[in-house]
Amino acid sequence: MEEAKQKFQVEIETGEIVEAELLSVVEIDGKEYAVYSLDNKNGTVDILASYVVKGISIKTENDGKYKNVPNAFKGVLTNSQVSNFINDNNISKELLPDTNTYVDGFVISQPMSFEHVVHVDLNSETGFSGLPPEWEKLLKNS
Repeated sequence: MEEAKQKFQVEIETGEIVEAELLSVVEIDGKEYAVYSLDNKNGTVDILASYVVKGISIKTENDGKYKNVPNAFKGVLTNSQVSNFINDNNISKELLPDTNTYVDGFVISQPMSFEHVVHVDLNSETGFSGLPPEWEKLLKNS
């Protein structure tokens, strides 16, 4: 008996969401890539590889309740909002909220997927250096 292949959805260039079939996961230069196939429905199949971005996927039920919510979110979401919580021992800790950091009742997590694009220095004598010109204009006009 052949083992069922894992299926998942991907967004293709046209913006359409289609079903893909996972063929394998390979590591190249320390990064994981998912190798998968897309059936073109015309007798051909595309084989693709995408960098694996690990994250948490929380879906909603038809009744509006969240399902498969990691335990770390207990106290952030109430039982009336969630249909089931799951064990989060296998989820990377940097993806989970630091439930000790609250601002106005909201849990603040660590930053994710950010890119440092501008570095600005402040000199007490000369002011800012490294500001993009449009930011500099905004500061001068404020």
